[in-house]
Amino acid sequence: MQKYMLSLKAQNELAFFNNGLLFEIFFFQQLICYLFVRLCFQFYIYLQKMLPAINNTTHHEY
Repeated sequence: MQKYMLSLKAQNELAFFNNGLLFEIFFFQQLICYLFVRLCFQFYIYLQKMLPAINNTTHHEY
């Protein structure tokens, strides 16, 4: 069992790597969520501008 034990230096490097990985995953998840919300908001603003024009061109009263 002793030969499978990692040295203290290797354990520290592994812990540092795992923490960095977790931070990256969390950070990118937050970033993607923010970008998605921003995209939805931009689309909502676009629809607010376009709806009157769409309504004016699609409704014909004879």
